[in-house]
Amino acid sequence: MKNLLRLSSVLAVAALVAASPAANAAIVNFEFDGTFDPTFTPPIVGTGTFSFDGAAVAGTTVALSSLSNVAMSFTIGGVSVTFDDLITPLANIQVRFTLSGSDILTNFGGSGGGPFGGSADFTDATGFLTFQPGFGSLYQATGSAGTFRGVVQAAAVPEPMSLALVGLGLAGLAASRRRPR
Repeated sequence: MKNLLRLSSVLAVAALVAASPAANAAIVNFEFDGTFDPTFTPPIVGTGTFSFDGAAVAGTTVALSSLSNVAMSFTIGGVSVTFDDLITPLANIQVRFTLSGSDILTNFGGSGGGPFGGSADFTDATGFLTFQPGFGSLYQATGSAGTFRGVVQAAAVPEPMSLALVGLGLAGLAASRRRPR
């Protein structure tokens, strides 16, 4: 009986750990069109993601170098670049989050310093990508140019049933501790 209680306690703790929320990570989904004007117009010719630990707060501008666990990946036509392909000095790039309707939009700005004159320049064997300086919405890439849109993905909210299961596990753990031996 004692071993059964220990086993149920270990299982309850394991369930609690498994059900605990993941670290708060912001994910921004990018879309690129093929029209070189400030209006985003389908069709979409490229996509990408930008993520980091923490939250994207509307109305703020932060230094890219202040964000932790940054990941970037963009594909436009035949050009595919990642954070490792960033050639603008990290300290020169700012990230701005603005509210547009119910969406939080993301743009890059700062003092630049990359070879293509953008706020964030990337290059690799497939070509280059540069974002318009001054928090603009235009981009240029090898063989392509247009408008981009970066929208922060909504944070996942735990389902009520998941929270109920965690509560049930905690209640079971507490009850197993209270039983007389």
